[in-house]
Amino acid sequence: MWRWVYRRARSRRSRSGFCDGSKDRAVHTKTPMYSMIRFKLLSDLLWALDGVPQDPVHHPEGDVLFHSLQVFQHAQHKSPDPEMWAAALFHDIGKAIQQRDHAAIGADLLDDRVSSRVVWLVRHHMDLLLCPHKIRKKLRGTPQMHDLEQLRRWDQAGRDPYAQVVDPDHAIELIAASLL
Repeated sequence: MWRWVYRRARSRRSRSGFCDGSKDRAVHTKTPMYSMIRFKLLSDLLWALDGVPQDPVHHPEGDVLFHSLQVFQHAQHKSPDPEMWAAALFHDIGKAIQQRDHAAIGADLLDDRVSSRVVWLVRHHMDLLLCPHKIRKKLRGTPQMHDLEQLRRWDQAGRDPYAQVVDPDHAIELIAASLL
């Protein structure tokens, strides 16, 4: 399965004008069983980040799970929007598979499990770092630009090696109560 996800992520490049050329196609299914399965899959994806190391120069806080929970808490404290909380919590989910291309891989993993807005934010969360002029020109004045800027600020702020964070399952429950 992982090879398929990686190939799918790598093959989604060009044409749209964003750094990775993606398009979203998330589908919402509102049955209770589907929501329960989706909750379990999201929990498994998040827990897969436990112990995944990061470059200590850019991430002195340690592993990806600890960083993601810090970013989630910044989002939760600064925004009433549960979709932004979800984007903050899952923005680095692809790092469980590979550091390079983690945004595209993570978005593919989340596709059909969260809203298309969250998938889009996860896919493009690195754009302001990798191609800031292009993305700012393309999205100037749009809600997407505002969301990306917020997510980027929280991502930068989530690097405290001494932070107190919530339990990963509690974070998912907070999002699930609002979204799933």
